[in-house]
Amino acid sequence: MNGRDDLILTSASRFKLYFVLSILFLTGGVITSLTYFFPEQMGNADGVKATIYASCVLYLIGIAIMLFQMVERHGLRDFLVLGAMLLSIPITSLIFIEYSAITVWVFPLILIIVSLVFSSRAVLLSITVIAVLTQVTVFISEPVNLVYVDKFDYLLRIFILLLASGIGVVINKIYISRLKENIHQANSQTLLSKVSHKFIRIDKLNMNDIICNMLGLIGEFFDMDRAYIFTINHKAQTMTYAYEWCASDVGEEEGSIAEVPLSMFPWWMKKLNEEGLVYVEDVSKMPDEEAESEKAQLTQQGVKSLLVVPIQTSAEMIGFVGLDAVKDFAKWSEEDIALLNILANILSDGLTKIKSENEIEYMAYYDHLTGLPNRTLFTDRLNQAIGAASRTEKFVAVIFMDLDGFKVVNDTIGHSGGDQVLQIVAHNLTQILRKTDTVARFGGDEFLILVNNIEEIEEITKVADKVMEIFKKPFAVEGHEFFLTGSAGISVYPVDGEDAEVLIKNADIA
Repeated sequence: MNGRDDLILTSASRFKLYFVLSILFLTGGVITSLTYFFPEQMGNADGVKATIYASCVLYLIGIAIMLFQMVERHGLRDFLVLGAMLLSIPITSLIFIEYSAITVWVFPLILIIVSLVFSSRAVLLSITVIAVLTQVTVFISEPVNLVYVDKFDYLLRIFILLLASGIGVVINKIYISRLKENIHQANSQTLLSKVSHKFIRIDKLNMNDIICNMLGLIGEFFDMDRAYIFTINHKAQTMTYAYEWCASDVGEEEGSIAEVPLSMFPWWMKKLNEEGLVYVEDVSKMPDEEAESEKAQLTQQGVKSLLVVPIQTSAEMIGFVGLDAVKDFAKWSEEDIALLNILANILSDGLTKIKSENEIEYMAYYDHLTGLPNRTLFTDRLNQAIGAASRTEKFVAVIFMDLDGFKVVNDTIGHSGGDQVLQIVAHNLTQILRKTDTVARFGGDEFLILVNNIEEIEEITKVADKVMEIFKKPFAVEGHEFFLTGSAGISVYPVDGEDAEVLIKNADIA
């Protein structure tokens, strides 16, 4: 009988069952002791002695089963309890042998009912064998016996009926509880399977749809009013209410919390960092001083109960996923918390994948120093602009610009200072151009500018003048001021070329 292998009994239900068994024997001892006060027992020394002996034996078995719960080893504890159960069959039958024909013989049936909740058939077989051997022994030793039915016999019958009913209720609860757990586990596996299947193919394009679908599945599975995700920006020390799912009759909160400083919710963040969990069954009972901001925010949203777990990577917490109960109070089991943590880990893997893809894309298409598009991305955008211009019969211009005397900056304040100058130039260029235009770093101190959607060629001159204006003021770097100038060449589609490489080459030559 191995507790860890049982399919029906959990540790908690096993403890409850053993506790009921111990109470069974203790109650039997009490009832047996009460027969001492029956009129039939008065003056009957043998009867009194038998009563005391029987009640003591029942007390000892009940106390022994209760003490066996203190044994830490599962296998040994179950073995001792089984031994006590088996020992009780012959003892009760022999003690009450005069009642065996009409009452006490039923007692092993109660133990047989108890054995049905164990996955091991050895328990049932052991009880059956001992019960049969006991009856054979009684048959041999007392083949025929006159039975006198008195008050104690009726009392014992009533007790056995009530006892069988009580044991049946306990076992029924165990079965129903275990059945619910099995259904819950099956549904949990289905949920994990659906979410995992979606996240296998997550990318930048379908990320929002997949995450929103996941929140919907979580909210419906836990029967919650709201499921949501906060993302954390550690560089800015802020968090944002990024994704949300709501039940049909619950108001949305998405967009109400954007770029909020982490310092506004100190109790919340402390719980997540130290305990990896925020679990509140009743928001009104949250500590007023420690969680003042959090309590006010949740009360404003009408939240009654909540459960939040972190979205954790190997390096840091990148956000958290939460469940809100708005209409009624809610409780979550350890299994629920474990499931939500697994879902948070799946979400973390998906977000990490997206982040890696973004980093790879950034390295492939952007300049790491200035953050501007590099030549590859610029060429791609230029080709797209040429395709659009060929249909609309408009012009596209490419301005190739480099800095004059940039070597002096590097020689004066070093390459780190030169890098700062390049970053300032990149920033200034992006500020003066339209959103439809593109500024790229070609390499070194050279920049490319794509001027898109031009109606008249004269407009290009105005853009070039704006570019040159950034050199009118000195560049302040590390306490030094530098006056720099720039040289620029311009090529125009379709006058100076009809593809990206030709236009860039001609702008460079110009």
